[in-house]
Amino acid sequence: GTFDGNGHALRNFSVQKFLYKSGGFFSREQQTGVFGVWYGDIKNLTFENITINGLEGVTVEPGKTHEESAYFAGCIGYFCGNLENVHAKNVFIKGANSFLKTQNVGGLVGYTNPDKPFVFKKCSVTNITIQAKGFQIGGMVGSLHMNHTLTECTANYVSLRVNGPRTTNIAGLVGDIVDATGVKFEKCKVDNVEFLNYDGTTNSGYAPTDPLYGSSRSGTPTIEN
Repeated sequence: GTFDGNGHALRNFSVQKFLYKSGGFFSREQQTGVFGVWYGDIKNLTFENITINGLEGVTVEPGKTHEESAYFAGCIGYFCGNLENVHAKNVFIKGANSFLKTQNVGGLVGYTNPDKPFVFKKCSVTNITIQAKGFQIGGMVGSLHMNHTLTECTANYVSLRVNGPRTTNIAGLVGDIVDATGVKFEKCKVDNVEFLNYDGTTNSGYAPTDPLYGSSRSGTPTIEN
């Protein structure tokens, strides 16, 4: 189905609980966001003043602030659908101090599902801060799968404070592209993006493959200005 926000905003959320905890050797508390998992379309909606995993000076859950992982995390943690005129403003995401538990993190969407071709149209992120030791991290989308088109999407004032062994898939708009088959950027733009270390010092040695995306694991996306 479709969630039409009719121009309204969801404001002032602090998210600390997790929808699902996977097993295995490395347990990951994941699918975290205002919407943890969403199958369907969303349009005409703004997420504003969103905190995920705790903010300095804010007690979300006593004794657990700053200790949680971030895996499929964003205003929408795990997403399968189309976005149109959806925006994220003033978003702070802080993951655990362990790169093994922090990935697929985006200011708007953590991870996209590739079930069929989807379009993100006229979406934006503004004033996004993500602090984590991990990878697959983007100002708008952490990890993007195949058959997605981003049209007139923008990112502005994005601070990515990331350490990890694979800090190649980090960027202001899309951090990681799993498979670039059918992936297209049309008239997208990023401004005022800073790449910092976890402690806030400048990461002068890093640059994404393209200002729009950090890296692609398979193939090269189409970029049209």
